Amino acid sequence: MTPLRPYRPPCVVGGCTSLARSGFGRMCETHRKRARRYGDPRLRRCLTKAELKPYLREVRRLLRRGNREKVETVLVRLQQRVADVARDELAERRSSMFPGQSWLLNALEEIERVVADVSPGESGVLIAACFLARSRDPHRWPTDRAFTFDLVRAWRKQTDVASASYWCSTRQRAIKTHRELRPATTTAIAEMLVETYKTFVARITRAADYVQQEPVETKTLLAEGLSHIPE
Repeated sequence: MTPLRPYRPPCVVGGCTSLARSGFGRMCETHRKRARRYGDPRLRRCLTKAELKPYLREVRRLLRRGNREKVETVLVRLQQRVADVARDELAERRSSMFPGQSWLLNALEEIERVVADVSPGESGVLIAACFLARSRDPHRWPTDRAFTFDLVRAWRKQTDVASASYWCSTRQRAIKTHRELRPATTTAIAEMLVETYKTFVARITRAADYVQQEPVETKTLLAEGLSHIPE
């Protein structure tokens, strides 16, 4: 007599024919891993450096148009605010008998490590570039959660904090790989970055949209002006 296999429902992701990881799960193993890594099971990869590069150039070009010293001062203050919140919260939780959720402690420790190694200017430019990429290509990220996972990944990749390595016996060398965080940890970091930089990012995005439309408006006005000149 063949023993009965435990029931597993189909994966909830549209188009997937696999079964869920367990009887209590909602997604197959592949989509579960994607959801943990990218914030959405429908995504197959993260935002790459090559894809982000043109937006980084655009943000730097916009900042050069303004008061450079003032912009640098603002970015230093914003990063210092992030560092102060993480440091004070960590100190309070470590001194308590009940430090709270481990994922939140991990998020605060990760923030503390990253801000200690990155330039405030470059970090601010990168965050603004990520939001500009979303503004220009909103369909790339199906949800806000998917975007914030990419944001945190790009922000962490500025340092070696995001990397881990293991020994590959086949290649006989150390292999470098991305060090994944728990989804709740990533979400906590994202919330702090978005809350801190939202005003700066909004101004950069608005300025970029204006500059992008400026040549079109100039051509339109020129055409309208020329149309009134008699032949």
